[in-house]
Amino acid sequence: MIKQHQSLFAVFINLLTNIKLIVWPILLGLFNMNGSRFTYFPIIVIVTLLLLLLSAWVQWFFFIFEFDEHELTVKKGIINKNQLHIPFERIQTITRTIPFYYQPFHVVRMQIDTSGQGKPDVIFDALTIKQANLIEQKLRVAQNSIKKESETVETTKIQY
Repeated sequence: MIKQHQSLFAVFINLLTNIKLIVWPILLGLFNMNGSRFTYFPIIVIVTLLLLLLSAWVQWFFFIFEFDEHELTVKKGIINKNQLHIPFERIQTITRTIPFYYQPFHVVRMQIDTSGQGKPDVIFDALTIKQANLIEQKLRVAQNSIKKESETVETTKIQY
């Protein structure tokens, strides 16, 4: 099992997500400033953007996935660490989307669903196409082996 990260493009996606969360407080702060405090506003914005970039990189760095022939394991988090084990036979749907701004970087967004929940279990924001193909290939191999095992069980029941 080789530990893998998403593409570095995920740092950019995380940065955009973080900026969307903080844009309104920055705009409200801009309108509440008077003339003397306005001189520090560009410095505050630059420091905030650098902190958001650092946060996006840390989110990328601590999102690790690995898989073997039976399951996909996703580890994420810094303080609140989560480790999710998804056996390939439980995966029901893999959704691969490629927004137009992903195409120049040759990355895809992949969602993995198992049964029982309305939301995806794992969302990969920026996987390389090679990584996505490898996950789908492992899923197909695991599903084919399960089908062969069930066919073997059925033939042994018939023989008795």
